[in-house]
Amino acid sequence: MFYDENQQSTLRFGDVVGGFLLSHCHAYSPSPAEKPDAFQIAVTHPELAVVLTPCCTIAQRSGGMLILSPLLKIRPDWYFDNSYLREDFTRINRETTIQNALGPEIWAGMSDEQQVEQLAQSPGKRYMMDDFFAYDKHGLLPEYELRFKGGMRASINYYMIDFRNICRVQTDTGNDPTSTKRLQLSIQVRGELRDKLAHYFGRKPEEDAV
Repeated sequence: MFYDENQQSTLRFGDVVGGFLLSHCHAYSPSPAEKPDAFQIAVTHPELAVVLTPCCTIAQRSGGMLILSPLLKIRPDWYFDNSYLREDFTRINRETTIQNALGPEIWAGMSDEQQVEQLAQSPGKRYMMDDFFAYDKHGLLPEYELRFKGGMRASINYYMIDFRNICRVQTDTGNDPTSTKRLQLSIQVRGELRDKLAHYFGRKPEEDAV
């Protein structure tokens, strides 16, 4: 079960929420002392976003600061190019084999030598897309159409968040979370989100591994 239909009356890590304004600063120069006006503030109003503040932090502070990431539509090439993901796009949330990561079609078209080389480079299991976490279909998530080259189309309501696209929001909604809360993850899926987020920020650079 991806979502918990028995939602709690508090905000939790991984919750889908609505009604928030998010802002991003675009800096045209890394030196504000030299160019104090070389930046632009962009404000967006995504229909839905995901809470990335840990549950215990929300409970301790009862509102205040929330960390949010907008819920995004998935990319058409990811969906159409890999039948393993077309069956269930949430598979990007869990580690898998290199065969599945490349896609069954691409794997089947490789020579034996190429397959052996790929297995040597990526032994065991791994995440397919380090930066992203997928949200499963639900009646509260609007359907949208993906269009792909060759005229292929699909109507889906899978969504995803990008760990690189995170905003801080000051809010008092912790006192009335039901006004913003739309969906709550199951305990298992919340653990998958926590694990993948920890993997994303815990990766060791190649130069540090030498």
